[in-house]
Amino acid sequence: MSALHLYGVTMKHIFIFLSLLFVIFTVSSSQEFNIGGSVQTQSVVKGIQLCKTPVFGGYLEYVYDNTSISTCVTSDFSGNYAENVLIIKYTCAPVWSAITDYYYPYSSNGFSNFSGKNTGSHYIEVSIGGDYKGVEILLSSNIYNDSTFSPYAQLSYSLIETDGLLGFFTGFGFGKTFFYNTNLGGPQAVYIGFKYNRKNLTLTWYVNPSADLNGIIVAYNL
Repeated sequence: MSALHLYGVTMKHIFIFLSLLFVIFTVSSSQEFNIGGSVQTQSVVKGIQLCKTPVFGGYLEYVYDNTSISTCVTSDFSGNYAENVLIIKYTCAPVWSAITDYYYPYSSNGFSNFSGKNTGSHYIEVSIGGDYKGVEILLSSNIYNDSTFSPYAQLSYSLIETDGLLGFFTGFGFGKTFFYNTNLGGPQAVYIGFKYNRKNLTLTWYVNPSADLNGIIVAYNL
């Protein structure tokens, strides 16, 4: 199977993204273009361990005034896992809102039958957040391909140190969710831990009490 066929949707996203970027670049001066990548020991999203083995990825980001459009591609080294993300984000400091399209091209990651459907592996999430003096709150919910909507809330606190940034976070799913695999009523902790950033290196320790899961993630950002 060709790489173009395997990543067909993502390549279309990137093509559209770059085309829009070119058009806007020719008529606007208040803009920013970022590109980068990372290598990390595993892939975890909000306490959900998507890939246990090391992964690598890259991203493209275009920022115009208060709006950013970014696309990210992540894969493991054996080619058995991939995650492709498209994010549109609007910021009105200290508050921001975003819509995110998660796409999983492989069925082996277990998401293809998400919510009992077989409509593909796209999951669209809406989120809102804000930060004030190191305290950040995040609220999110799925609006496509998830009959439970999987509501999520996370509270984080960052402490600036001399040589780096130390952050603590705690995240909760609510009720029965497919994305976080929770079955009880009320809030359930799914993502608790701390993160330390220093230059291009990030160290994260996390625990998911609902899934009896914990781990350490070491990431190097290019």
